[in-house]
Amino acid sequence: MAACAAPGRDLEVQALRGERAPVQVWVEQVVLLVAVALVAAFTITTVPGVRAHAGYSFRLDGVLANAAYFVPCVLALVRALRAGRDRRAWLLLAAALTVFEAGGLYWTVAVRPLDPQPFPSFADVLWLASYPLLYGCLLLLLRRQLRGIGVSAWLDGVICGLVVRR
Repeated sequence: MAACAAPGRDLEVQALRGERAPVQVWVEQVVLLVAVALVAAFTITTVPGVRAHAGYSFRLDGVLANAAYFVPCVLALVRALRAGRDRRAWLLLAAALTVFEAGGLYWTVAVRPLDPQPFPSFADVLWLASYPLLYGCLLLLLRRQLRGIGVSAWLDGVICGLVVRR
């Protein structure tokens, strides 16, 4: 007589093997399909002649664009949740993309309707705040690949990255 496995044991074994449950695969496929549809829909609206009226449209440039820009945030977060060694780097990337998108969303809702539009605004602060997070992500991803690089080379990279060209 075969021994009965404890409930949930199969899922634990699948997780240890790196396998995903069928429901998880299905959810990921639906999320990816929605993401592709959002990006495709926004991209199509940017083609000249597709829109009925030229200029800014809150539904297309505001709502649809922000929804499409939110897709990379979700994809980076999903990658972070599935990553092994590089989880912190992917979390930083997800955070950077989310902060950048929060800036776009704030600009769409709070700054765009104003006349005159303030500069700098809180949206600019959010956009600029995403860069240190992106830099941290790059450092974490490159650190493992470039273990032999000394501190002086990293400082050279920082200095070169801070140079402003006119």
